[in-house]
Amino acid sequence: MVAADAEARSHFAVGKALLDSGRFQEAATEFDAAYRLSGRPQLLYNLYIANRDAGNVAKAIEARRHGGNAGPEVVYP
Repeated sequence: MVAADAEARSHFAVGKALLDSGRFQEAATEFDAAYRLSGRPQLLYNLYIANRDAGNVAKAIEARRHGGNAGPEVVYP
């Protein structure tokens, strides 16, 4: 579990850097990997933003729907 959490944090950090540099599709891929490893719903907001900005409307809606009340956390929870 510790290894998966460390790997999720790494994917999150890469995703954040990609998002900040406007590489939204790549950021979405990294946030998705982080979410799959950790299962933390806060990451779905980041996934929503990256997909929205990449023009992946259906994926953005899906991430937002599954994220529930997970707020705008753009830091690793």
